[in-house]
Amino acid sequence: MHLAEEFYVRAFAIACVILIAGCALTLWFAALDRGTPAMTTMLFASLAAAFGIAGLARPHDIYLRLRSRTTLQLSAVALGALAVLLDGPESECWWIALPLLWILATLSSARLAAGAAIATATAFVAGTILGGQALVTTGDLGVLPATVALPAYTLVGWVLIDALAGLALTRDHVTADNEPHTPPPLRVANLETAMKVPTASPAASPPTIQHRPRRTSRLTVRQLEVALLLRDGLRQTEIAACLGISVRQVERLLAAARERVHATTTTQLVAMLAAGALSPHPTVE
Repeated sequence: MHLAEEFYVRAFAIACVILIAGCALTLWFAALDRGTPAMTTMLFASLAAAFGIAGLARPHDIYLRLRSRTTLQLSAVALGALAVLLDGPESECWWIALPLLWILATLSSARLAAGAAIATATAFVAGTILGGQALVTTGDLGVLPATVALPAYTLVGWVLIDALAGLALTRDHVTADNEPHTPPPLRVANLETAMKVPTASPAASPPTIQHRPRRTSRLTVRQLEVALLLRDGLRQTEIAACLGISVRQVERLLAAARERVHATTTTQLVAMLAAGALSPHPTVE
């Protein structure tokens, strides 16, 4: 497994710990509000706690299984959405739904995580309305702050996880480049042709030393991971096995990466990476 994915596994395990704590908070707040937690609250808390415990017991296996199937990712989030919908007004299962969204943030894209968070927030509002409680009362914003917090906290979690994974990825490749090694042969067709630089004629003036302009990668961590592994000579099937995703997901990441950097082909994308245009390394002045 690639280093950045190892970081995501650790983040997944931490989110599982938060999920178990969220189940305990759900039962505690339900006991404070109602005296005895409702059967639906205890059911959802038990299911979510079982999922969190399984994730802690076998983080790599559970992570890879969820990572490879979007339907499984959405099934976990659907548990939280159903909990806040069926548990009634101002559901205490909010504390279950949020960690489940953070788990999704370790597995998927920002777009999918944001969409799932909005759907969960909508279910939270719907549960309050179906329970006969007003969303806003006089002098009180009611459930609106908690509703807005679901997508807001999810995106904050995704950004934080992605930023830390980017640091891990950068450190991995900076360390690797500082060690003497022979790079594997590149398997991308015509890469050498794409990277050829015209040779200056003897009569040409001596080359001037130019400073490399400051650059930043416009790729997400997972797009950059796929591009780096492709640069290192792995085939798409090997990249899928390395990252615990499907070949179709590898193709989607490559397509998104090409679109971000305006590369017309995968060969051009890898050539740009090999030339340093998309390097995750610190910039050189």
